[in-house]
Amino acid sequence: MRGEVPLSLAKTVFCNDYRDILEKVETPCTIIQSSSDIVVPYSVALYMEKKIKGKVTLEVIDAIGHFPQLTAPLQLVDVLKGVLGFDLS
Repeated sequence: MRGEVPLSLAKTVFCNDYRDILEKVETPCTIIQSSSDIVVPYSVALYMEKKIKGKVTLEVIDAIGHFPQLTAPLQLVDVLKGVLGFDLS
């Protein structure tokens, strides 16, 4: 990440709180959580799963960090294929 990106991202994340709208979400959704994420711990995924009113699937990827697209891209693609109903075998 370029040096100026983390500060901007942190401001966006920590200055916005949308927990109050989770109970309004009725669209089926999948929460994808890294198994070891110090930015967003597993408890956050459980909280979201509990609060969202629609059908929720929680998928945990065996990955370290907050960017599974960088640290575990193949696992992320496998989850996305399952969510989107792709069977490329």
